[in-house]
Amino acid sequence: MATPPLPPATLAPDARSAFLAHIADGGTVASYSRTPQAATASQVWRALAADPDLATAFATARRAGAEALADDARAIADTPSDHPDDVAHRRLRIETRRWLAKAWNPATYGDSSRVTHAGDAGAPIAITDAERAAKIAAILAAAGQDQGKTSDGAAS
Repeated sequence: MATPPLPPATLAPDARSAFLAHIADGGTVASYSRTPQAATASQVWRALAADPDLATAFATARRAGAEALADDARAIADTPSDHPDDVAHRRLRIETRRWLAKAWNPATYGDSSRVTHAGDAGAPIAITDAERAAKIAAILAAAGQDQGKTSDGAAS
């Protein structure tokens, strides 16, 4: 017999505030769940799924958390060290924070190279069947002309 689904969870107002502050400080759901008297990660995820307002506040807190992680990474990088062995560990700490910031706020910290192609006012480019056929014919004609040339471009 299948296990019945878990009921949606809710967060009390004080727990909600503590949770959102933790996320905005760069914390994760899992790290919040390990704090004393916090909801479990499962309860938090169910509460986020059941409460659109909490989900929206969580998304905002996540973006703030990405900013906090970026600040933390900069502080790690800017703090001098007397031990050469610290370099690899510090690099790992910085890269982890950088990776999380990119995941949590890709618009600001992501490696985005999005290319869009659209017609007037953002509308998709419309092409008629006749225009498409003419373009295909032109491509085929050009390809036919190129077949008579050698790889260096000279006529054969």
